[in-house]
Amino acid sequence: MGWLQTFERMRDDLVKTAKQYNNQQTKEAVMIACGLMAAADGRVDQTEKEKVLKLIRTSEALQVFPAADLGRLFNQYVDEAGDEFARLDLLAKVGKLRSKPDAARWVMAVAMTIARADGTIDPTEVVVARELADALGLNADDYVK
Repeated sequence: MGWLQTFERMRDDLVKTAKQYNNQQTKEAVMIACGLMAAADGRVDQTEKEKVLKLIRTSEALQVFPAADLGRLFNQYVDEAGDEFARLDLLAKVGKLRSKPDAARWVMAVAMTIARADGTIDPTEVVVARELADALGLNADDYVK
C-alpha cells in the first residue's frame, strides 16, 4: 500500500473514530495534544498557530466539534504548554482517556498528524509524543518511528 493510500485510510479512520468520541473529555484531550505538539520546541510562532487552526477548520475528523471551541481551547493549551505546572495538569487531563483505548489512540494519531505536518518529526516533538503516549497508556514506539 502506498503512502497516499495509507494516509487516506488513516484519515478515514480518524473521521470514523472522531464521530464515536464526540464528547468534552475527548475534545479537550485532542486540543491539548495539538497545543503541546505545536509548542514542542518551546515557542509557537504565528505560522504554527495558523497551521493548526487551518487543520481545525478543514479536518474532517475534527469537524464533529465546533471550530470556535477548538480554536479557543487550542490557544489556551498552547499558552499553558510552556508552564511546567500547567503542563502536568494538561497531561493529567489527557490521561483521563487511559480507560478509553480507542479514544486514546485517536488522540495520539491526531497529535502525530500535527507532528508530521511539516514532513518531519523533530526531537522535541518526539519528547512530547512520548509524554502523550505515556499519559494515554500507549506504547510510544507504535507512534514514533
